[in-house]
Amino acid sequence: MRKSVWRCCIILLVAATMGCSSVLTYLGPLKSELKDGDTTVGNFSHYQYDYHAIKNTISLKKIPMCEQMRQKLRVMQKQRRGLYMALLEMPFFGLGLFDMLRSYAIVDESRRVIPLAKYPTGEAAQCGKKMPAANETLIIENPEKGIEAAAKTDQTGVVDLSKVLPDVSGVVELQIQLEKKPSFSFSYLYNADLSMN
Repeated sequence: MRKSVWRCCIILLVAATMGCSSVLTYLGPLKSELKDGDTTVGNFSHYQYDYHAIKNTISLKKIPMCEQMRQKLRVMQKQRRGLYMALLEMPFFGLGLFDMLRSYAIVDESRRVIPLAKYPTGEAAQCGKKMPAANETLIIENPEKGIEAAAKTDQTGVVDLSKVLPDVSGVVELQIQLEKKPSFSFSYLYNADLSMN
């Protein structure tokens, strides 16, 4: 009876010192996954426009926008195995804890990251400073009042509406849009009296 108890203890002690979790983790294959990496800025895509209006003067700015690119990565590393065995080893002089820590280290050491192709995300990101939108044509309209005019911004991206609409009097709501990008449009309440001050 005593011999079988001693044998059992020796077997458990040997199992505890073998480091089952770290050995199984080390012998296991690498697991491969595709993951998204960093987002970067690609080639120029288009300009985004912004405006500021004060006292019948429109100041037009443009912001360069570029394609947003994302790096695809192949991440390979071993998976932790046999952690339940490490837990069973815990009572034996803390060897299970060492085994568990070693298995984590093996996983970290096995990690390999391979950059693959970059692909566009379908979104755009700012890739330069805001600048004056010089020599851009604005279409100015109010169909009810029969107003239809075109005005080109100067080198500083400014249009003085009082010079474009000298015959308009009173307060008129105008629809203004960029000729080459009609989706960029806004309303402006033009007051001819402001131009006379």
